[in-house]
Amino acid sequence: MPYSVHFLEGGSMTLKGGLIGVVAVSGLMYLADWGFYMGICPTPPEVKAAFGTLMFTEANMPNPGWYFLMELCVAGLLAFACLQTTLSTSQAAQRGALVFAMVAGAIGISWGMTLNVPVPMSMIFTELAYKVVLGAVSGVVLVMVSKRFS
Repeated sequence: MPYSVHFLEGGSMTLKGGLIGVVAVSGLMYLADWGFYMGICPTPPEVKAAFGTLMFTEANMPNPGWYFLMELCVAGLLAFACLQTTLSTSQAAQRGALVFAMVAGAIGISWGMTLNVPVPMSMIFTELAYKVVLGAVSGVVLVMVSKRFS
């Protein structure tokens, strides 16, 4: 049975359910990103060397709350894409994948235009593939959790 949500015209979704979904997906994304960037695809040493002192070290990392806030913003963007109309789970996955691919692309292009630091293409494509999968999963989880708590 596909999950579907509908915010408009007196649909079955509530603001409370949507907010709970956004916070839940933010937590999922935070943990997934931590595992991906720390374990599966850490920054290559040549990129760290090129960034030099611009790169944070383990000793001077910012508060983890800032990273969660960033995930909350992306989950909010995902909510705009997924919670405004009735969607099946496959449509939610498709929209999630598209939103995350566009966010990753925008950030990657911005960094590429701003800094003169070569980044291996394999790292860019690996991160993009990861974000597409995470976006698809996040879209489905957002719809399911939002529906469940509405």
